[in-house]
Amino acid sequence: MLPGPGRFPKMRARADWAAQVPKFAVNRWIPVMLQKIRSKTASIVAKALAGLLIISFAAWGVNDFIGQRISDVYVAKVGDIEIKPDHFETELQNETRRMQQAFGNALTPDQLRNFGLGAAVLDRLVNDAALTVTANKLGVAVGDDDIRRTIQRDPTFKGFDGNFSKQRFDEVMRANNLTEQAYVERVRHAIATDQVIGVVNNGAAVPNLLRDRMVGFRFERRSAETLLVKASAQTGIPAPTDAELDAYHKAHPKPFTAPEYRDLTLVHLDPAKLVDGVNVTEDEIKAAYGAHEQEFVRAERRTLRQLIVDEQAKADTAAKMLAEGRDFVEVAKEVAGMEAAAVDLGSVAKGDLLPDLADAAFSAEKGKPTAPVKSPLGWHIMLVTDVQPGLTKTIADVKDQLRGIVAKEKALDAVYKIANKFEDAIGGGATLEEAAKEVGMAVVTVKGVDREGKMASGGAAKFPDLASLLPVAYSTEKGLLSPLTEAGDRGFFMVRVDAVTAPALRPLADVKAQVAEAWSETKKDEKALAVAKDIAAKVAAGAPLADFAAQAGGEVKTVGPLVRSDNAVERTVVGKMFEIVPGKADVAKVAEGYDVVKLTKIEGADANAEAKQALVDRLKAQIIDDVAVQFMNATRDAVGVGINKRVYDAAQKPGGFRANSQS
Repeated sequence: MLPGPGRFPKMRARADWAAQVPKFAVNRWIPVMLQKIRSKTASIVAKALAGLLIISFAAWGVNDFIGQRISDVYVAKVGDIEIKPDHFETELQNETRRMQQAFGNALTPDQLRNFGLGAAVLDRLVNDAALTVTANKLGVAVGDDDIRRTIQRDPTFKGFDGNFSKQRFDEVMRANNLTEQAYVERVRHAIATDQVIGVVNNGAAVPNLLRDRMVGFRFERRSAETLLVKASAQTGIPAPTDAELDAYHKAHPKPFTAPEYRDLTLVHLDPAKLVDGVNVTEDEIKAAYGAHEQEFVRAERRTLRQLIVDEQAKADTAAKMLAEGRDFVEVAKEVAGMEAAAVDLGSVAKGDLLPDLADAAFSAEKGKPTAPVKSPLGWHIMLVTDVQPGLTKTIADVKDQLRGIVAKEKALDAVYKIANKFEDAIGGGATLEEAAKEVGMAVVTVKGVDREGKMASGGAAKFPDLASLLPVAYSTEKGLLSPLTEAGDRGFFMVRVDAVTAPALRPLADVKAQVAEAWSETKKDEKALAVAKDIAAKVAAGAPLADFAAQAGGEVKTVGPLVRSDNAVERTVVGKMFEIVPGKADVAKVAEGYDVVKLTKIEGADANAEAKQALVDRLKAQIIDDVAVQFMNATRDAVGVGINKRVYDAAQKPGGFRANSQS
């Protein structure tokens, strides 16, 4: 049982709660304060995936397990605590599943291991063990009352009424294969280690000098005048000579270089070519209707809000307040103590609700609250905020659509058989053309296509619209066949690279007009920069910026007051405003040319108290992070950490340590 004599409130829970408990790693259910510890000591997991994790086992100390009994083997030893291979493997498996869920299974276990996930998990386990050793040495004790209060306050275990639910707690324990006592010990450990590291964190503070300077830097405001000198407005640029064009062509080859082109021959095993010849029976249409029934028959759904109380008197009070026009969420909070997130039930079908509630909810008028309704959970008042009508389409209504679905599926089945026959022909020595003829598919040839599908002769290439075709073609060597590549419901394709034309600088004669245009734009940009610098120098010497508006062909604009992070104007202008002193001027590159920037005013920080406090809080969090890292390093040095690298390596391989300990 949970420690201490505490009594739990009467459980109010839906019978299907257990089915809703995710089968996540146990760490997902550990109280928030343990997560805070890990955020300070295990943020290395995220850094590992970013490629920033570098672990030096030499610094940890490396042992060997040769000659040791399995029961004596450990991955790491932290003080007097041994981290066993099975414990490490379990934590690594949990973290691997979590990362794969986060990245949509885009990363394999091997890839995660190469990114350093194993090292990150071990680093966290070592940190946890080091904190435990330190807590034991300091004699940190955690009372049963503290544990009970921590568990009862955990939102994971709250019922519909917002109070601790013993049934919810038991369901979470079962879902994660934990006993109550094991979880209590985890919480006891978490509280103890939190007290150890909390001593360090509680002492963290932002020095007044740093605070004042950072606030001043972040919220200082500056104003300026700007005058745009457009590159496109510059005139008097002479026509380039042939020598100048030749020099520019050679000095700037990239814009005038033709990409790599390839000549391709390909065969597309396209199921769409087979659809017209597919025979679809009435029985198949009926079966397809059943398989896709959710598309054609859909129950009415309603978006609901609900407040729930345990007494009829409270429900009547809430109903009266709603009848007076009070906001539903406000009444739920005032009478039932429910937050907005708990009020919204989302979109539900009639069958999703308890029978006592379903009729009332699905007969209610949109926008009008129901009368109080009693159920085994309490007294309910519901509000329909949206209605999604039901849908029913008969087989006759969608017969043509179903025939198309069945025909497409049967064509896909047929194309799989064709693909096997095609691949057998290739494996037997047939050419691409011969194999295509054997299965009755057409051969397509494309001469000179780049990676983007553009032709050397101009325009876009005409070949099957297959997203992976060009990447496959450009990863296949000249003269070879690509693998037979699946293209989803578009079937399969195989491509042969017949010729490769390497990237080459196009002759000047072929691109002379483009080179001349680029040369002219460069010269206009250079002239605009020279004009802007000349104006800036005169303004810095005391001349008003407005005196040069006619010369620049624009008007002076007032900018600001801005802080350093503002995006009201181009970032180059903001950066220049915070480089120069009042009355002086400089030049900033912008999209259309160059802005002459004259700083006119500097104002002190004028942020509201909330914004300043947010900045101070961020500074404090950074200081806490830095101190926590230093504290953990010192703690590990003090208790002593030894890593058995051979056990660690074996435990990460498929099958784990036991399967690989003899390799």
